[in-house]
Amino acid sequence: MQNILFAFLPLPNTYVTDVRPKEKGLEVRFYLYVRQVLLPRGHSENELVEDRNQLEYVEDYLNNETVTDEQLYTQILEWTAFRGIDIKKIVLRSTLGCYEEASLVPAEPPVEIHWPFARIGEVVIPDESCSLESGLAATRTCTGSFYRGATWGSPSGKCSVSPNNLTLEIKHLYDRYGAEDQSKYLTKLKDLAQNSQELSVTDMHIVLNILKMLAVEPELYQKGLDSMFSVIDSLAEANTTELMTAKNTIHLTYRLLNVIDKVMRLATEENKEIIISKKHLLVDTKNTKVTNKEDHVIGISVLSSTKGKSLKDGSIEFLLNGTKYPQRESIAYFLLPPELVLKRESDLLLPCQINMVFFKEWILFPEPKGILVKRNYRILPTPVMYAALSGGPAWNLSEPVQIFFRKMFNEKIENPVCVHFDPLIGDSEGGWSTEGCEFGGLKNGFYNCRCHHLSIFAVILSKRPDSMPYKLGTSIYVGCGVSILALSMVVVLYIISKVWRCTVDHSILFCMSLSFLCFLILLFISEMRFLWKSSCLLLGLLSHYMILVTFSWLLVQAILYRLRFAKKTDVAEIPHFILKSAIFAWGLPVIIIIIIWLVKEYYFYGEDSCWRTVYEVSKATLIPIVTLLLMTLCVILCAVYDVTCRFKKDFLIGVSTYNDTVIKFRVAATIYLFFVMSWLFGFFALHQRTQELRILFSISITLTAYYVTLFFIFHEISFWDMCRNLKRKNKSPSDVVSYDAKYYKSTEDQKNKE
Repeated sequence: MQNILFAFLPLPNTYVTDVRPKEKGLEVRFYLYVRQVLLPRGHSENELVEDRNQLEYVEDYLNNETVTDEQLYTQILEWTAFRGIDIKKIVLRSTLGCYEEASLVPAEPPVEIHWPFARIGEVVIPDESCSLESGLAATRTCTGSFYRGATWGSPSGKCSVSPNNLTLEIKHLYDRYGAEDQSKYLTKLKDLAQNSQELSVTDMHIVLNILKMLAVEPELYQKGLDSMFSVIDSLAEANTTELMTAKNTIHLTYRLLNVIDKVMRLATEENKEIIISKKHLLVDTKNTKVTNKEDHVIGISVLSSTKGKSLKDGSIEFLLNGTKYPQRESIAYFLLPPELVLKRESDLLLPCQINMVFFKEWILFPEPKGILVKRNYRILPTPVMYAALSGGPAWNLSEPVQIFFRKMFNEKIENPVCVHFDPLIGDSEGGWSTEGCEFGGLKNGFYNCRCHHLSIFAVILSKRPDSMPYKLGTSIYVGCGVSILALSMVVVLYIISKVWRCTVDHSILFCMSLSFLCFLILLFISEMRFLWKSSCLLLGLLSHYMILVTFSWLLVQAILYRLRFAKKTDVAEIPHFILKSAIFAWGLPVIIIIIIWLVKEYYFYGEDSCWRTVYEVSKATLIPIVTLLLMTLCVILCAVYDVTCRFKKDFLIGVSTYNDTVIKFRVAATIYLFFVMSWLFGFFALHQRTQELRILFSISITLTAYYVTLFFIFHEISFWDMCRNLKRKNKSPSDVVSYDAKYYKSTEDQKNKE
């Protein structure tokens, strides 16, 4: 069988010993050869070309494209047919990785892009470095395993946008790796990475590939390492959305930690001590042996910085055996078991080193999904500490590693969780795990974690629900939903009714309902996440603009009734009353909002929602809103005085019309009270953040919306009469009802004379 199946391979062809069809597929038994002991085939161009040529040769032979011995090929066909094997369906895969390939991605028209070689589990971007308009990079993962072989996964993303200038410069720098002086090369990379807010996922992918190559350079000196970690520090300041996408698509955290781990291993092999401090991270290595033979370095403490939260001028303190606490004020520190350090010193030929990388926050790490039982708790940003020792990893330690993180928040924390970063969690992405770690309590202002292995450590701190950022809640969503339906009915009825469009009262109620409707819609979408930086500020300004417009129309309505009662004037005698009112009600709030926008700086973006910005805008608009409400109240009180203290005979329109107007005025005053009540409940619900106030706010806006709707429908004419009139196909002139004030005045005068 060996001679029949594999006689076409170069001698000696003793790779495969047997081939058997099984229920789950084809079982191939073979010997495994290595070229050099403990040195697998690498990523060199020659090896890749050689492996690919051998694979393609076998594929072509099976497809009868390179057959030189027809008799042998016939024997192979007979042997495979006898065992029920279709030779045309045999798939050969490499155990090294996925080879270069071209594919089509969706576009108009479809675009052909080229994928470079990728090892199993590796994510690559196309040679064209293209992406979506949003900046999301086109990526592809080489999936599979040694037993199943490597296969390309489906491409993710589209190639609708060509790379920008920054991407082209970074890609050009990647292509020139090794072609110029290392010092100049690192300087260029550092300068390009300083444009952190402009870095896209594609840029980060290329930068990580460059860092991966630099991490194994044995001649990398201290200045070169400083430049490398400056680049990593710049990645921590990249756009939050781009960072989140990079962690989910190109495995940014996993690859970044691989780079750091290689640098630390190389420093240990070369017996180099590294001291680097940046804004977001601090790196330090130290030989565990000191001058005194009895003293050994078993821990490192990160001291508090004079620049606040920045680690730029950060310093460290080495902790010797027998030390329980740092001598100086520190942010975090760790202590290794003394027995572990002594054992490593005796086992290693080279000097033993203790390594630490301290991250100010875990922005470069994924969120701890699945760690917290109460998922509605908000996680606070805490430091992350990388702790390692020469000689490789250490697991199942009898005495735990002690890690301490200073308490930085005054909020009440429930159930802190100690975790370590496990690179095996997820699909080569890595994630947080609690295995082997336990919380040791709060000691001397430090959260204590005890872990029985060396790893990357952090403590997960989460806020209680009552201290979380403001959320609308189900009650407000329900209230907004039903109120939007009612106010939408007002808008539709006003548009379809020609009669109502000609009356002043309905026009005022329509404008009031429209502005209130817009505010409720903005409130409904306020917890969405927006990609545009200034979206939250725009949302806050627009929502309060609509509130000001609504209250301006309340003032116009109060002035209308004041004119009718005090001046004995109908608005029909005032030219362009609605136009003048609209200019006032829609124009004055524009001026107020512009002033508010110019005189103060606001937070543009919230982590979970826009409520931080809305909160600031609400305080700024407090004085204009209160002023409008007080002015409206004064006008209403004047109208009340006119109704109660003046003689009815002074009202020139007539007795019946006077009585109807008084009733409508009472309803309008009630609407004012409902709006004031809604605004007060909403304002205090935003600032006090209690469930009771949110429920009261929901009830008040619902009552206000439906009260306005009913007043609008039954203001002048029966709603059902209007519906019956709409059903009539042929209307006679007598069906049209006139609302001319002079007509009513003459009719009432005749009745009074009789």
